[in-house]
Amino acid sequence: MGNYRLISLLSWINKIFESILNTRLTNFLTGNAILCKNQFGFRKNSNTLIPLGELINYLYAAVDNGNFGCCLFLDIAKAFDVLNHDILLFKLEKVGIPKNIVNLFNSYLSNRFQYIAANGIDSDLNLIKTGVPQGSILGPTLFNIFVNDLPYYAKHCNIAMYADDVACFGRAKNLSELFQNFNLDLEKISLWYNSNHLVINIDKSNYIVFASRVMTGKVDCLINSENLNLKINSDIFNRVSTAKYLGLTISADLGWESHIDNVLTKVNIQIGMLNRIKPFAPKKILLTYYYANIHSHIFYALPIWGAYYNNCTHSLVIAQKRAIRLVDKADYLASSDPIFIKYKVLNFYKLWSHSTLCFVFNYLNSIYHSNVPIKLCRNTSANSNYIIDMRARNVGLLMFGTPRLNSGKFALAFSGPWVWNQLPEVIRNEANYNTFKKLSKKFIGLNNIKKLV
Repeated sequence: MGNYRLISLLSWINKIFESILNTRLTNFLTGNAILCKNQFGFRKNSNTLIPLGELINYLYAAVDNGNFGCCLFLDIAKAFDVLNHDILLFKLEKVGIPKNIVNLFNSYLSNRFQYIAANGIDSDLNLIKTGVPQGSILGPTLFNIFVNDLPYYAKHCNIAMYADDVACFGRAKNLSELFQNFNLDLEKISLWYNSNHLVINIDKSNYIVFASRVMTGKVDCLINSENLNLKINSDIFNRVSTAKYLGLTISADLGWESHIDNVLTKVNIQIGMLNRIKPFAPKKILLTYYYANIHSHIFYALPIWGAYYNNCTHSLVIAQKRAIRLVDKADYLASSDPIFIKYKVLNFYKLWSHSTLCFVFNYLNSIYHSNVPIKLCRNTSANSNYIIDMRARNVGLLMFGTPRLNSGKFALAFSGPWVWNQLPEVIRNEANYNTFKKLSKKFIGLNNIKKLV
């Protein structure tokens, strides 16, 4: 029963009122820059790609500079269901909400009842004393306000939040310093959770220590020899080699074999379904099915992992080609390139290039808000040392240095400029996102982008 969540069934008039109130509250929070930069969930112009991209880029940079990296993934037990109403109302006042509006929110949260209906039997009504209504419009915004001050308790590591998914990450030259910094912050973070009546689920929380492939095999020995661990009070967090965060499988060596295998498994299942419906479904329906159930898996967070080694992504490339042949009801030996062009579908490498370009565009134009910025800087000097064979026409390209390790090329700080600089100037200078997206897709569809490795 612990995995079940009660959903609030709200009337249409309630939803209209909530929508108006939520709009006013969001405008107030945005206009006064109240929400911290660490929170990416339930915010305009935000998605999971931003915290994931910044986190992975940060870790790539750490490893490339010879540091150790660490990321602790915290799980809050039933976060939305246990928010203390008195603390929430206090925090609403602290951010500057007028007293009469706070009273309105108090009325909104108070005197709510819940019951369970199963097999025609209804339980007794129970008063809801904590939490925000699940399925409501206001609930996510109120949750963001409640957890808004959490990042200020971390002094040595960075925090990224997507709703109740919290990642604490940092880097250091040696493991002793790294673990010491994290444990100092964990004392403060634990204090915040306790004072806000929230509980960290130790069993579902875990952490990864990141290092170069050469050092990965030595990490266990170093940690065991110095008896290093991350803990809150006497509870020790579990260290793992891979973890899933916001749908992305992250490995200790920052390789993407595990994530690619997971995506491939999902894609192959959907290809099997596509093959079954192919005989009686029109091509238009098959294409819709492809975008909904195959393309979506491949596309998710692709700028982060799509530049990985060709021998690792090859199986996914083959699966996509098989899927597009099924959409066209073509022979299994038919060339896939004309079919991709026919349906205006980008193949795997072109899709990675285009999704990366769109990410860079939004980042450069400050459409995304940033927590740990990815350094994307335009070249303003014809004498720059960052771009080889500099000519006057190269002014405006993105600058990037050469990573120490080959894996550093997969970081967005390198792969982003690499793809961006291959665009014609007229497309790079486009200011409108929709126009840029259309023009860049057309360019990539007609041209081959140079690969990283």
